Amino acid sequence: MKDKIQYTETLIQLVELNLDDTWLEEFRSLRTGGFLPGGGAGSLNDWGPIFSGRFQNAWYSNLYDILRFLYDNDLPSNRIGDYKTVALRNNIRILRCLGCSKSYQHPSRFESHIALDLYCRDLPDFAKKNRLTEILPAQNSFETNAA
Repeated sequence: MKDKIQYTETLIQLVELNLDDTWLEEFRSLRTGGFLPGGGAGSLNDWGPIFSGRFQNAWYSNLYDILRFLYDNDLPSNRIGDYKTVALRNNIRILRCLGCSKSYQHPSRFESHIALDLYCRDLPDFAKKNRLTEILPAQNSFETNAA
């Protein structure tokens, strides 16, 4: 599938941007036909990339999760709405302080909501044009004015 090749390269570049290189070689091996390991506790299934900065972490962590979902399930990019987090992105998540009972939305939740909207709207178009890796630069994600 054309999309899977794009997912592979985009995932590799995304993992190269993250601060934890624990699984980097496994991702790079995808270029030569390797597989991502599964497993129980402590495996890649429990791992998530870590990015510097609040915006990068909120945006790129969501992108990683979306791409892993599409990659692992061998789905075309237009099936992004099947990912539960994307499907439920409009659910409001409010935090309540146990001490004073005041409510607020954490800034990372707000960024995540904007990121999921942009990816839901734009990721299939980037993939259709065979330009999925171009969604990684900040000007095409968390620095865009289109969100």
